[in-house]
Amino acid sequence: MTGWPVAPVPATWVASTQTPGPAEPELQEGVDPDSVTPGVLGFVVTLFAVLACIPLFLSMTKKIRGVQHRGRLEAEAEAEAAAGAEASPRAEADAAQAAGAARADDGDVVDGREASSTTTEPPADPDAPRGGARP
Repeated sequence: MTGWPVAPVPATWVASTQTPGPAEPELQEGVDPDSVTPGVLGFVVTLFAVLACIPLFLSMTKKIRGVQHRGRLEAEAEAEAAAGAEASPRAEADAAQAAGAARADDGDVVDGREASSTTTEPPADPDAPRGGARP
């Protein structure tokens, strides 16, 4: 076998080297490390960053609400279209039949034939095509 040694490596070999810790920063003589602060410049920079982010967050919230609102409207329109497509042929047939019955009472012409109020024909099939074949 070539490559890696077959004998296990003792843990003391791996842990024998120590990593250096972070270096202590050097301060000028007479300066207390506990009294060092970012000062006025640090406050001004932080305040500027906060004030710059507020309009960005407000704009982002407005855009997200608009996208969500449009999504709800599209979902409602699709649901109405799907419900309308399922009910549409039946509703149109019922409306046509009701309109035909109303015209038949007046003695008008319905679907190319003279209508009378004393017809003995059964009502037309609402699912059948009306008005002849279309190309």
